[in-house]
Amino acid sequence: MANNALVGVPVAGGVLAAPTTAAQPTDASTALTGFTALGLVSEDGVSETTERGTEDVRAWGGDIARTVQTDFGLTYTFTLLETNATVLQEIHGVDNVTASGTTGTEALAIKINEATLPKRSYVFEVKDGDNKIRIAIPNGQITNVGDVTYVHSDVIRYEVTITCYKDDNGANAYKYISGPAAVPAAA
Repeated sequence: MANNALVGVPVAGGVLAAPTTAAQPTDASTALTGFTALGLVSEDGVSETTERGTEDVRAWGGDIARTVQTDFGLTYTFTLLETNATVLQEIHGVDNVTASGTTGTEALAIKINEATLPKRSYVFEVKDGDNKIRIAIPNGQITNVGDVTYVHSDVIRYEVTITCYKDDNGANAYKYISGPAAVPAAA
């Protein structure tokens, strides 16, 4: 029996972002165009959270006659470890980060305000040996940035939550897997 227990090792540049107009991936390994890597992610990796709200419909006497789904939500959470123009533009908005300077020296000016962050496309790339996993979010939005702590004993971290919205096909995200683990073992 094949061992299909996969480990979520990031591919270099494992979290990528692009405008929602970028060409969306349709498999686990075709080269991406228009996406920019967001740099190092903390050792906690990327967490996927699916929320399904339900409500029990009860019959006379109190028995559950049916459980109906009332809502659905999909989010991804991860922590970025790099402080640079790319990361800061993603979490504060492109219009709120100005980069200037000469080669080798960069100066950043960041406006922190209530401006709603734009919807963007995101891709997470994971591998385990010959197995590849690509998660594509065609229509996502950063809806939360966690507390940022400035302390001498750790790097500055930017915890990000992306909320996934339905695309034109009714999907909040797509997951593509290729390699030996993607094919069921013969009976």
